[in-house]
Amino acid sequence: MNYRPLRFFFCGLMFSWGAFAAAEPLNLEQLKQVQKKLQGKDYLTVDFVQSFFSSLRKTTTTFSGTGYFAKPGKFRWNQEKPQRKEFIFSGKELVQFLPEQNAATKFSSSDTETQRFNRLSNLVLNVNALFDEYDLISANRAKNKAESVVTVVLKPKGKSDVEKVELEISETKNHVRSVVLNYTGGKQYKYIFTNPRFDIIKDSVFTFVPPAGVKLESFP
Repeated sequence: MNYRPLRFFFCGLMFSWGAFAAAEPLNLEQLKQVQKKLQGKDYLTVDFVQSFFSSLRKTTTTFSGTGYFAKPGKFRWNQEKPQRKEFIFSGKELVQFLPEQNAATKFSSSDTETQRFNRLSNLVLNVNALFDEYDLISANRAKNKAESVVTVVLKPKGKSDVEKVELEISETKNHVRSVVLNYTGGKQYKYIFTNPRFDIIKDSVFTFVPPAGVKLESFP
């Protein structure tokens, strides 16, 4: 894969955010005030760039598309590049649909893919639940002329395949603008969210109806 366009994308994104003043540390109570503002949103649609890094293979794979989130715990992940792929979670089950292959797979609630997307959905919309699962390592607020951003670093309270979670929250635009999940074994998933929209999303968006000729397989 040619990563030059991706480097330009991230550089352009950083440039558009502009230079930030020195960060201001936040305590737990101040962070909870930030959370309250986010909790007022029941729906979120974003454009995303997702990257996956494997320290074992020393490779980074990048995807982009549109993400849809709704309370409680529903999401749809429409990956457009480099290939079309859809993940739909109704709140009960996760379905992966590959339009180009005309194939669909249903994952169990204990599957790692289900857990990863469910974790991401909670981090994006259900921020009040953060401290049920995570301990706070640090929180800082930085501002420039255009935006106020809170950076949060968390670690799981109990045994987990996730070592650390990093969030960036835009107080100005009232949404989580990036999530980094650092897993054991040197794996990292990074999600950057732009162009947030808060319009109501129909329940049908989170329900998979197999197209004609598509059989829904179960995994495992």
